[in-house]
Amino acid sequence: MNDVSQDTYDSVKYSWQSPVLEAFREFNADQLLEKISVAEDAIAKRRLEVTGAADEEEIRALHDAQNTLAVLKRQRKAI
Repeated sequence: MNDVSQDTYDSVKYSWQSPVLEAFREFNADQLLEKISVAEDAIAKRRLEVTGAADEEEIRALHDAQNTLAVLKRQRKAI
């Protein structure tokens, strides 16, 4: 199990970031793709909820997280 401090989880700004952090911290290859999928679902759900008036910072964070998960997924497949 990964040793993640509670401070890390307390520092997330948006609720959808928690499953993203879980995926980033997963070292078990068998569980990584499942955690990536959960994180991608959280991002997709939030994207449906945000509107044009949404916080631009959150929209950028959603985009960045989605791109980073895609890189993580490609790296996992390369192993």
